[in-house]
Amino acid sequence: MPDLSHIRVLITGGGIGGLTLASFFRRFGFSYELIEKTAEWKPIGAGLTLTPNALRVFDRIGLVEALLEKGNELYTGDVLDERGNTLTHIDYRFLKEKYGFPTLGIHRTALHEVLVAAMGPAQVRTGITIDRLENGPKGATATFSDGSAGTYDLVVGADGIYSQLRAHCNGAIAPRYAGYAGWSFVVPNEAGFPGRHVVNQLGKGRRFGVIPIGREQLYCWASTHAPRQDPALRALDYQGVQALMAGMGGHLHAILQSLRPDTPLYLGDAEDVHVAQWYRQSVVLLGDAAHAITPNLGMGASMAVEDAWVLTQCLHRANSIPDALLAYEMRRKPRVEHVSRLSYLAGAVGQWRSPAAGMFRDRSLGLLPAALHAHNLEDLMMREI
Repeated sequence: MPDLSHIRVLITGGGIGGLTLASFFRRFGFSYELIEKTAEWKPIGAGLTLTPNALRVFDRIGLVEALLEKGNELYTGDVLDERGNTLTHIDYRFLKEKYGFPTLGIHRTALHEVLVAAMGPAQVRTGITIDRLENGPKGATATFSDGSAGTYDLVVGADGIYSQLRAHCNGAIAPRYAGYAGWSFVVPNEAGFPGRHVVNQLGKGRRFGVIPIGREQLYCWASTHAPRQDPALRALDYQGVQALMAGMGGHLHAILQSLRPDTPLYLGDAEDVHVAQWYRQSVVLLGDAAHAITPNLGMGASMAVEDAWVLTQCLHRANSIPDALLAYEMRRKPRVEHVSRLSYLAGAVGQWRSPAAGMFRDRSLGLLPAALHAHNLEDLMMREI
């Protein structure tokens, strides 16, 4: 079998997908360069969930211990109604007992630190974008914003939901708006919220979520129906977010009181991306660039991790780059489309505004047996890749 470890690869994007791919490439001996468009290379955002399927992948290159040290293991979760009553209880521990890997809440900064350390010494350039790309079947030549240029056997677009590289595979495809937007933020756990417990609270056209991500820190998100790029939402400060969520019961009020004028609030529209093909000639997409998922199942980061592992394995085992890219798309596309559909549906139902629809949703959730929730959770997270 031909050895592809000598190929020259350009990774565009220093987010979770790009850094994970770089870490895997280092483990398997692939040569690469990585560019990141921001001049100050640091993660933007609050927290996230790493599900057991992601930890199973990270275990293959010895990163689980570092992630456990940085993150916070989650044991249980509740779906609540608007008043704070429990509709559904979920126990994540059965997945750890069966597969050996927990569910983690982790700050984006902490995950970034682990991945940068795993990547090791590498050629990383920040504040750089691609001005022009000539893509062909035997390689691609990139001209960069700093005037330099390079020729590569493969260019990986790990440059996020608003990917520049996506157009080279599919033409201009914009993300699809799901009809709601949300804030994410991290606050100190002054409310005495259980440190291993997750909450997803459903209101009428609004939701609130809480995920403990470490020692006395809570990652929270709040969503509401709104027009795309709504200027009214962008004008709200922390008091505006508190007012928007007012009236919901449970722990929410006490948690929102932990917001401060200097608490970073990250507002984003809920969007997803669907493309016809993940690669074209010498350009391939990964993570949100290929398949951004609405933020409802906590699976977006884990899907990028899976992508990085499968792409690395396909390059490691294939006879040629075209064979590797075909195998990568065939293995990943059905899996990601399935997760994306479920996430979009979960968001649509969770955001129902009609009181009658909300009552139907809440009663239906309350009637579903715990065994069915566990089965669905296992099917979603633990499919072998």
